[in-house]
Amino acid sequence: MLAVASLLTAYLWAPLPWGRTALYYGDRDNIYATNARELLAEIPENAVVSANYRLTPQLAERELIYQFPVPFRVLLYGSDVSQEGTRLDERAEAVEYVMLPVDRDPQLVADWASIEDAFVEVARNNIWVLYERDPDVPLPD
Repeated sequence: MLAVASLLTAYLWAPLPWGRTALYYGDRDNIYATNARELLAEIPENAVVSANYRLTPQLAERELIYQFPVPFRVLLYGSDVSQEGTRLDERAEAVEYVMLPVDRDPQLVADWASIEDAFVEVARNNIWVLYERDPDVPLPD
């Protein structure tokens, strides 16, 4: 009975080749990806980056990549939420580039405003903006 129920629900709800739900394949040449490639090429290979969630997979081969606003403001930090909302100071100081979308929701605007003075815009297109850390300017508190 368990096997029949498993197969039936898999057919009904799981994205399997033989199931009712269509398989989804992301379009690697979607507008976000194609516009990001020209700016991603500006980031040195070994640079520490904090980027929008749409870009972190393209930057995942790096040793240090963060999903913005981390490490400037801790989010989704596992089951221990004691650090939620804090800054990981050493890691934040190490970030050399930040890449964000042009269109920003209010929380993203607030997160960026808290550190914006320590970064300089180096490239932009109609979807993305790339910022480089100005080492002469300390991160605001």
